[in-house]
Amino acid sequence: MIAALAGALGTTLAELTGRVAGDLHRRQGIVTDLRRQRAASDFRRQQRTTSDLRRQRAATDLRRQQRTSRGAGPVMLALAA
Repeated sequence: MIAALAGALGTTLAELTGRVAGDLHRRQGIVTDLRRQRAASDFRRQQRTTSDLRRQRAATDLRRQQRTSRGAGPVMLALAA
């Protein structure tokens, strides 16, 4: 059946097999490249997310420190009056 297909395509069975194998190798290479690109992209995204979280944590800590050091609580207001 495959030989008939090769004959219908005007090629030999060996040429058809070589062409199919070449196509499969090429596709496998493309898939491998895409997987590498996706892994690199995921890694960069994870790095950005981690640095964003660190920045947010630092900003939250700074706001907490500023609130406690401002003296805006009831004791400080009573002392100021």
